Amino acid sequence: MTSTSSIFEVMRPTRFSEFVGNARATRLVQGLLSASIRPGLLITGPYGSGKTSLARLVARAIVCERPEAGDPCGLCDSCHYTPRGTSSWGRGISVRNCADYSDAQLKTDLMDSLYASAVPHVLILDEFHRAKTKLSDQLLTWVEDDSANLVVLLLTPFANQVEPPLVQRLTSIQLNNPTMEEAVNFLLRARDRMGYSVSDCDVVEICEANAAQLRACLNLLHAHAAETRVGAVSGT
Repeated sequence: MTSTSSIFEVMRPTRFSEFVGNARATRLVQGLLSASIRPGLLITGPYGSGKTSLARLVARAIVCERPEAGDPCGLCDSCHYTPRGTSSWGRGISVRNCADYSDAQLKTDLMDSLYASAVPHVLILDEFHRAKTKLSDQLLTWVEDDSANLVVLLLTPFANQVEPPLVQRLTSIQLNNPTMEEAVNFLLRARDRMGYSVSDCDVVEICEANAAQLRACLNLLHAHAAETRVGAVSGT
């Protein structure tokens, strides 16, 4: 039986064209990357709107050795670098959750950027609204340092809880949950790729029950498929 983590990894976009909804936001980011601009980003939006998936795409496109029109190639050594063995973020990418991230840890990560090669160090800070003031102040100092080969991606559902000086120095990307039609089409693809025995009507009901929130939809799709499988085995 597949796990919920498996379905998330299978359905995570590997190119900007695969990102569900938010076409304007993805076009902006892809345009910056295609122009060889390495932007610091503040990515905001509700939980499950794709902030982590977008940050992953941006980071991998930056460290990719042979990017294609702003997309990571998916073939080079950097794209295939798997430090955790389960998912590929890319070489030179650090992912931190600010819920348990100290200014001392930040200093260590920032020091790594001084020794980055032509490819910058990409630092992804999730749940940034939970960052301590001292951490924000230290990060601001480094964002303003042109000598640091560093790209910072801040993720939070609460843009108003990020210090204004940081907001002013980053490109803000606002994400929203997809439309119901986009969510249904996405879940139908997920069902087919995972080989789940779930009807079209049930897929629509799942999306409606979760207000097109993709993470919750995937969770419920997986649970529904597992329940259907158990029922088929038991003959009920």
